[in-house]
Amino acid sequence: MARVFTDLDQYLCLDASELAGSTLQCPICGRAHQVPIGKIRIGEGLIDELPDIAAAILDGKPHKTALIYDRAIEAIIQADVIDPLTSMNLALVGLGESDTLLEPLEELGDEVAGQIDDDIDLIVGAGSGVIADLTKWIATKVNKPFILYGTAPSMNAHTSITATMTRNGVKTSAWLTPANAVLFDVPILAGAPKPMLLAGLGDLVARTICNADWLLGNLLRQTYFCPVPFQLTGMGEPLYLQSAQGIGQGKKQDVHHLGEAILISGISMTMVEGNTSPSSGCEHVFSHFWDLQAEMDDAPRNLHGIQVGVGTLLSHTLWDFMRRLDIDGIDPERLLRQRPSLETLRSENQARFGSKAPLFDEAILSKWIPDEQFMTYIGNVLDNWQAIWEALVPYIGQWKIVQGNLESAGFVFSLDTIRRTRQQALDALIYGSRYRARYTLLDLAWELGILPGAADEILDRSGLG
Repeated sequence: MARVFTDLDQYLCLDASELAGSTLQCPICGRAHQVPIGKIRIGEGLIDELPDIAAAILDGKPHKTALIYDRAIEAIIQADVIDPLTSMNLALVGLGESDTLLEPLEELGDEVAGQIDDDIDLIVGAGSGVIADLTKWIATKVNKPFILYGTAPSMNAHTSITATMTRNGVKTSAWLTPANAVLFDVPILAGAPKPMLLAGLGDLVARTICNADWLLGNLLRQTYFCPVPFQLTGMGEPLYLQSAQGIGQGKKQDVHHLGEAILISGISMTMVEGNTSPSSGCEHVFSHFWDLQAEMDDAPRNLHGIQVGVGTLLSHTLWDFMRRLDIDGIDPERLLRQRPSLETLRSENQARFGSKAPLFDEAILSKWIPDEQFMTYIGNVLDNWQAIWEALVPYIGQWKIVQGNLESAGFVFSLDTIRRTRQQALDALIYGSRYRARYTLLDLAWELGILPGAADEILDRSGLG
């Protein structure tokens, strides 16, 4: 039976395991924040408990279990998952290749879903965030219960009811069936390659700015916002930041803090019905745009969380730049005359993005302010500029401190880290607002005429290269 909370202070003190199956009747936004995942566990020796957890989900021992995993870590899966689960009659479903980063392709998910036999009564996805997203996609398609067994705390996908899937080379968010159980075995997490541990830190530090993007959308576009996810993810933030050096070294207790925070970060999106805004703002737009460059320009692929970490530095730089704006010289009438028309933007999209242009056109149109409303809209922004920033500042973290913590773990903030050129970084700044329908500071920077002209200066100030 779901546990219902009305006391916010009590709710914020719950750990990931205690949040499983809970509901908060939110005293701030008035909504019911539900976590429809039956069991969430982080600890040691959880693989030995998995058969009993499976039996509890099915009300009996599974007849046949499909195990979905990434071939890039096949040796780890064999030793740490397959061998301990010989009693579960496993049907092995290996995805990807041993020497490449697995992509969460919708086509791949559909293909595997078509191969799941009727006699499979349970699916286990064992791996990092990409395997979690693919497993959610597959299990939803075939309507089977499933367990996610994490092998690396590299991103917050396991406890999220959404998946970031790739369709025609473009990242999209899909609302999917929640896992019946999510298990994080700390010794397995601690043994993950160092880049994956750093990626987990990179994904988490988006919290230091992304909720400001979420609130900005609420203030300027009247979209939904609730501060509770930000408060919830903030409870463990000091622990994983102070433990960053040990996380980089794979120390179990420190990685436990990282794993707990990763689980709660995913929960922060699940509790608002899959809205990813509590953990995703400009920095994720940058990351997804760099993924698009891998698709369109054959740029190298990187771990998601590594890109998000670098993108978070760039996002903070943009926010600092906008916060220091002298708005006295901004003339709404001049902005209206100078802003590109929809037709111009569509032409640019077609020229730059080809067959993917309609996705960019759709995002632009969803946020477009008609000419007859534009001057009033900008006037309101300028008139309320100080009040807007007073509301936003509590959601902007002290980045220099955070950056220092991550650097102590071995995280290097540079374009070389994500193997992108200066021009590719500039393109993410300039065109990122066209990539997603979600309103972020990138959109406001365009509306106020700051972009594209200031892109070079913003990138210079970031120090990324």
